[in-house]
Amino acid sequence: MMDDKISHGVSKLNEWKGSSVWYRINCSCGGDCDTDMEFEFDKDFGFINLNFYKNVAWSDYDSHTFFGRIWSRLKAAYKILTTGYISLNGSTLIQEEGHINSVIEALQEGRDKLIKFKADFDKLEGNKNED
Repeated sequence: MMDDKISHGVSKLNEWKGSSVWYRINCSCGGDCDTDMEFEFDKDFGFINLNFYKNVAWSDYDSHTFFGRIWSRLKAAYKILTTGYISLNGSTLIQEEGHINSVIEALQEGRDKLIKFKADFDKLEGNKNED
């Protein structure tokens, strides 16, 4: 089922039977700061994993002048050159009871689906070992 709306602000993006389920949590601010959430069943180790994915971008909010922005970017470039990385962060605003409840519902639904995937996989693996 593609793009099933859980309720308020959460959509199911895709489901691969026996493998994973993807959801998108929309940010309440209306910007491009949504978070994707994946429930994944690792068949090699039998683990159920919950992964969060978010796009983050460089921003120099504290610089209000052209030269301030250039200086901020030069400092970031220097840090990347000398350390090999730069730290970025982002947030997703989950606001109001309906939106919070939708995220909780998606977490519960994803968990339940992966528990079923794991049980089905364990049953198949048990049948293979008996042969």
